[in-house]
Amino acid sequence: MINLIRIAEPKQLVDNKAAQIAAFLASARVRPYSYQYASAAIRQELCSISFNKCFYCERELSGNTKEVDHYIEISCDRTKALDWDNLFLSCESCNNKINHSLLPVTDALNPFIHTNEQIEEHLTFELDIIRPKNNSVIGMNTIKKFRLNSESSDLWRSRFLNKFFDEFTGLQTKCTVEGNRAMTLVEKEQLLKYSYCSHPFSLMFKIVLRRKGLIA
Repeated sequence: MINLIRIAEPKQLVDNKAAQIAAFLASARVRPYSYQYASAAIRQELCSISFNKCFYCERELSGNTKEVDHYIEISCDRTKALDWDNLFLSCESCNNKINHSLLPVTDALNPFIHTNEQIEEHLTFELDIIRPKNNSVIGMNTIKKFRLNSESSDLWRSRFLNKFFDEFTGLQTKCTVEGNRAMTLVEKEQLLKYSYCSHPFSLMFKIVLRRKGLIA
């Protein structure tokens, strides 16, 4: 999870929300029609916020894996069913989050409220395994709430981490063979790209790169 900035509300929501939410609240439907809150246009705007990554775990999303999640569940507050600030882009695993009645979102980190520095105060990684930092309760709740330690999440992080270490080891070997020289700026950039906010699992890689002494 990293800090995200919400962009302007899509025109589709602005133009139709009042009538659609009124109709929904007057109905017996469990949730609004998906086209009202998860259309292609709305998904595109959500993708822009997080570089096509899950808002929670930073997994890269593609095709039908993009799911529009209601941060505060509709069962808890029907009035927020079409609120732009309540729509999050999620992978299938994170969208299967623990119910609000068991663990409220207010007890976990929120990528739109908490800064990167605050998030790093509560979450850390041991290789590809996410952990609460210093036994942080809010970190533990965040991992539990959004199932950030699911087998599928661990597998995806492991795949990217293995790719990183292949590149890192290859560059180290090259520097050793060429007289134990230091990495060039171009070579460092090859590794630093993993920590950019546009890259999958950037928080994990920021921590890895810091431990390798490549960033402060």
